[in-house]
Amino acid sequence: MPRNPTGNRPGKPRGRYGKPKVKDNAKPNASTRAKKRASRKTKVGQTLVLEPQKGPQEAFLSSDADIVIYGGAAGGGKTFGLLLETIRHLDVPGFGATIFRRTNPQIRSQGALWDESMNIYPHLDGRPNESRLYWRFPSSAEIQFRTLEYENDKMGWMGSQICLICFDELTHFTSETFFYMLSRNRSICGVKPYVRCTCNPDSDNWVRDFIDWWIGKDGYPVKDRSGVVRYFIRCGDNIIWGSSKNELLRKDASFVAEYEAKKEEYKLKKEKLRKEYSNHKLRLSSCELSKYFDVKDDESELRFRDALAKMKQEFTSALYHLKSRAADSIKSFTFISANIKDNPILLKTNPGYLGSLKSLPLVERRRLLEGDWNCRAEAGKFMNKDWFELVDPVNIPKKGRECRFFDFAATKPTKKNRDPDWTVGVKIRKSDGVYYIVDIVKARDNPAKIQELFLKTVQSDRRLADDLGNEYLVRWEEEPGASGKSESYRIQTLLAGFNCRGVSTGGKNKEARARSLAIQAEIGNVKMANCDWAPATLNVLHNFTDQLQQHDDEVDGCSGAFNELTSVYIHPTIADDDEEEVQISNEERAKSREAAYLALEEEFLMGG
Repeated sequence: MPRNPTGNRPGKPRGRYGKPKVKDNAKPNASTRAKKRASRKTKVGQTLVLEPQKGPQEAFLSSDADIVIYGGAAGGGKTFGLLLETIRHLDVPGFGATIFRRTNPQIRSQGALWDESMNIYPHLDGRPNESRLYWRFPSSAEIQFRTLEYENDKMGWMGSQICLICFDELTHFTSETFFYMLSRNRSICGVKPYVRCTCNPDSDNWVRDFIDWWIGKDGYPVKDRSGVVRYFIRCGDNIIWGSSKNELLRKDASFVAEYEAKKEEYKLKKEKLRKEYSNHKLRLSSCELSKYFDVKDDESELRFRDALAKMKQEFTSALYHLKSRAADSIKSFTFISANIKDNPILLKTNPGYLGSLKSLPLVERRRLLEGDWNCRAEAGKFMNKDWFELVDPVNIPKKGRECRFFDFAATKPTKKNRDPDWTVGVKIRKSDGVYYIVDIVKARDNPAKIQELFLKTVQSDRRLADDLGNEYLVRWEEEPGASGKSESYRIQTLLAGFNCRGVSTGGKNKEARARSLAIQAEIGNVKMANCDWAPATLNVLHNFTDQLQQHDDEVDGCSGAFNELTSVYIHPTIADDDEEEVQISNEERAKSREAAYLALEEEFLMGG
């Protein structure tokens, strides 16, 4: 084989002078990107200080309890505090920490855990593995980010040893998952295993009962108890609390029984030894207590005391080990409350966040801003009927943008199903920033009758909107899957010439879809025509989220129409800072409708 004049291995891509070729579009690895990001944030000669803020965050990082839950409101610096906790033992070889979130997007989304870790760990010479979501440090310490989305996922950690377990948003996990993972909280690296958690209030969650001692009757954290350490032991599904380990041991019936049995055994042996010695019946060569004597033929008082002392030492050691084993199952715990007022850095860098919390619906505002652990979505709290001003139909502005939103059902009442869902069509008119619920149609019938009602309603709406010169939209909730797309195609074919389409829920629940409507209603921007259907509709809206309410079809219709009317189309060439609504001419709108119709038909024919 001819010698390679460059001295390089054949087959390796080489450039001029034998140097390896480097692709111009080669991307740096995650470690390189992390270091560059860190260098950009830290100027030359500048010292980066990673420390907690004074107050609850500092208390969270200073606690020596086995388990600490931190938070209880939004904006308290929970995530940053959790990431700071993980760096405490990075110089210990073999140290490992795992931070759990319920789902992967909660780790990878913009501004979530992984992004936040990129602002901290590169400064500590951490090397990231973005595909597997972990950081490794020079000491071989490792920090992982993992999910426990399903209940059975916890079994995948069987046999694991995790020195530091962190749960970000503990209320997203079940109690079974939490307590099972406590059994994985062990290590041989020399650091005592411990657990750290964050959470927001949820009155119906198991965490609420777990931290009950730290929460007052009014639902708000008791300031004097924040950070106070207590102890608990789990017996089956019951949790027993105490202010000290000794108090808990006295409450443990099995331990008390075993402890008292051992003491009684000692008393009996002690009495037997004393009795046999005093009666001079002690035969050291055959007596079962002879092991406590050094000299077999010595029956002096001194030797008797020595024997008694050895027996006492043996039983004392046995009781100590019995107590130690029982105490190992006892965990120390504390809850440290915090809210946005305890995070001055956030208030300074993002002052608008406080306004965002204040604009939340009542229930979420009480929980996330005020830290109320008792507030739950009951009748009148998510939406209250007093928020909707009743207006005489003649006084409702005629001009505006209109949307009729249908939530379909196609079942007649039968003997087997006496109370099926309703088909509801809600029409809302937006005029000068105020939303008027002007008409509602309801029916429970077979599919043919429902289609007849639907067509008559939208055709009547269309004629009225044309007479008034209003833009008119027709929308309906599109069911997931191919059947939902097929049904939307069929309806759009029936409504050729209408601005109409099905709207997917996008995986959002009813509360999430109705949140914007509730916010505007609370501040008086949603009004209702004073018609015969108004009282029943107000009752449905008022009782929304009440578990006793059977139907909430009007809520779906109202929130659907409202959300469509709040959508603003932004021209793609306009900068974000200068957003403005672009008016489309009737000719352009007709062309766009035709193009959308053709695209929809093509998608249907292609099996989309």
